[in-house]
Amino acid sequence: MKDSIRTGKSLIVNLQADFMKKTPLTLNFVFPLDSRVDTFFYAGHLSSAKMNEFNQASLPALGLKFEKGSLKEISFDGSANATISRGKMIMLYSDLEAEFVKKNEKDKNKFMSWAANTITFSSNPGKNNKLRTASMNFERVPYKGFGNFVWKTLQTGIMRSVMPSSKAQKSDSGSKVKKQKSATQQEDKKQTKKDKRKKKKSKS
Repeated sequence: MKDSIRTGKSLIVNLQADFMKKTPLTLNFVFPLDSRVDTFFYAGHLSSAKMNEFNQASLPALGLKFEKGSLKEISFDGSANATISRGKMIMLYSDLEAEFVKKNEKDKNKFMSWAANTITFSSNPGKNNKLRTASMNFERVPYKGFGNFVWKTLQTGIMRSVMPSSKAQKSDSGSKVKKQKSATQQEDKKQTKKDKRKKKKSKS
């Protein structure tokens, strides 16, 4: 292990699973063993499915329930460290219809459901045949595990693929990403200086 760290090698993990026990999902992770801030990289692909299979993500986040729609595929990639994850997602789908549901998940809000179908993107690519790419970024909840970190990141990509209101979320999260990136760079510089001092002391 120590030799692998010195030579800058990475741990590579390839996973295959069935999303919601139905849809083939592949996930690939790369963990550089010499990273001082626990950086890792990821990419994945989800095959075709029905949009209502994503209700577990959309209902808790926005109270948005997918009633109709077909997913062709989802592809995504990104990077993360111990604090924040960021990346990009391309979600191809068509014929999306949605409704807003109240907290008890029984009562349908008719006006909001009409609004949902008015403001959501019904397909990707859209009518102009332009392909949309959604940003993903999520700040980790410290007491929750790795799986939650990855899943919550993917949720942001899914919701931003279908909701135009994601622009505000994107700008807010973008500022967090910039701050985190700056902090990470400063931490790396400090560590590099410490390493140089240690080398000088050992030589003397």
